[in-house]
Amino acid sequence: MDTEFPASAFWRRLARPRRSLVARYTLLSIVVMSVALIVLAVLYEQLAKDLLNRLTDERLDAQALSTANRVSSMAPMIRFNLPAAQQQYAELAAYLLPEATFEDPASAALAFVQAIEERPGNTLVQAGDR
Repeated sequence: MDTEFPASAFWRRLARPRRSLVARYTLLSIVVMSVALIVLAVLYEQLAKDLLNRLTDERLDAQALSTANRVSSMAPMIRFNLPAAQQQYAELAAYLLPEATFEDPASAALAFVQAIEERPGNTLVQAGDR
């Protein structure tokens, strides 16, 4: 007794060389459309990935520029607040300039302000450095 699965009978029937012209062209058109669809899906995936990377890079560049502008605009405010915040700046100078020694808190605060002014935001964060 020979039992066949319906799927194997289907594939064997498709593999017969004596198919009609309509069946051959139908099978050929299905194969061509499947290959075209797969190629289109791969190309679309690559395009979507490239677009996402480009948008992410532009957003990171904009955030880096924004941060650089904020940091560079902070330096004049620090100089303006020097008389009122001299003690705090003197304490922060030890962290920003660990190798330096200062005679008094006023010189430490002034050195802190100068160090901040010498480091504008565009040298702290550059768009190309990731």
